[in-house]
This record gives sequence, structure tokens and C-alpha cells, in this order.
Amino acid sequence: GEAAKRSARYMQELDSVNREQKADQDRLDNVSRMRTDAENKHRQKLHEKEEMEKRIEKLAEHIRSSEQALQDQRKLRQDLQSDVGSSKDRVHEIQKQLDDVVEQLGDARTDKHEDARRKKKQEIVERFKSNYPGVYDRMINMCQPIHKRYNVAITKNLGKYMEAIVVDTEHTGRQCIKYLKEQMLEPETFLPLDYLQTKPVKERLRSITEPKGVKLIYDVLQFEPQA
Repeated sequence: GEAAKRSARYMQELDSVNREQKADQDRLDNVSRMRTDAENKHRQKLHEKEEMEKRIEKLAEHIRSSEQALQDQRKLRQDLQSDVGSSKDRVHEIQKQLDDVVEQLGDARTDKHEDARRKKKQEIVERFKSNYPGVYDRMINMCQPIHKRYNVAITKNLGKYMEAIVVDTEHTGRQCIKYLKEQMLEPETFLPLDYLQTKPVKERLRSITEPKGVKLIYDVLQFEPQA
């Protein structure tokens, strides 16, 4: 009887211990699973962190590259603007040189044309001199300004008579005009000395002082009389 009771008590205690052990094992298994889950999550988070850091580094590198490219583009733009400015200046310079050359060519052609015209006109005078003893010369060759600063004033005052041909008489002038018509040459202006009405210089005009430096045309001409 006593042995059976004791055996029954031991069995109860054993069951209790087994239950506690099972409960402890269950708790241990649960903790172990939680630990495994936590470790897995930790590894996953570490992996995500590494991936994020790689992405951040790539983005940083992309930003650095973009900034460098932007700087390069800005420098290129500045260089291009500078080149464009230099090119414009060079174009203006070349255009100016071209304009100068064109102007010089125009002047040269004008000078050449003018020289040819003067030469032709002087040849006409020389022809007149050979044919008619009373022909002297053109006015422009018989009187010159005493200084080149009077050139404009004299040209303005004498006007068309600068190129006029001075002859001794009206008769000589008519002979020359007839010759021009016969040879179909351009008309000329003649100044026959016997036909000109001259007036004496008014001495009082020499006393005029205003405007400063004012002079009589007669006083700034030097003559080469041929008569």
C-alpha cells in the first residue's frame, strides 16, 4: 500500500517535471526562433544598409561628375563667347582693311582718271600754244597760293575760272573755240586780256582785321606773268 502511494507521488512529480521541462523547451525554442528571426532581420538590414551606402556613393559620384561637366560646359561657353568676340573683332578689322583697300583703289582710280583728264587738258593748251602765239596758259598754272592753307578759299572764289585759258585777245579765244569744235573736243572757258574789265584793288580793304587773319585773294596769290 505505502509503496504504491509513493510510486504514484513520484509519477506525479515526474509528470510535473516533464511538463516544466517541456514548457522550458518550448520557451527556449521560441527564444531561439526569435533570435534567428532577429539575426535574419539584422543581416537583411545590414544588406539594405550596404546597398543604400552604395547607392549614396553612386549618387555622390554622379553629382561630382555632373558638377565637373557643368564647369566644363561653362568654361567651354566662356571660351566660345571669347572666340566669338575675337572673331567679330577680327571680322571688323578685316572689313575695315577691306574698306580701306577699296577706298584706296577708288582714290587711285579717281587720281588716275583725274591725272589723265589734267594731262589731256594740258595737251590741249600746248596744242593751242603751238598754233596760236597769243595763248598763255590755264589760270591755275599762272597763279598759285602763297601757302596751301589758302587752296580752298582760292578755289571757291575763282571757281570755274581756275581751269580757264588766258589768251591775249578775244580774237585768239575765238580761234581756239573754233579749233575745239573742229576737233570735237570739250568746250573750254577763255579769258581774253583785251576783253577783261579790271578794277583797282581797294586799299582800305587791307585794313580789315576781323575775322582774324582775313586777307584779300589778290594778296595770297603769286603770279607768273606770261605777257
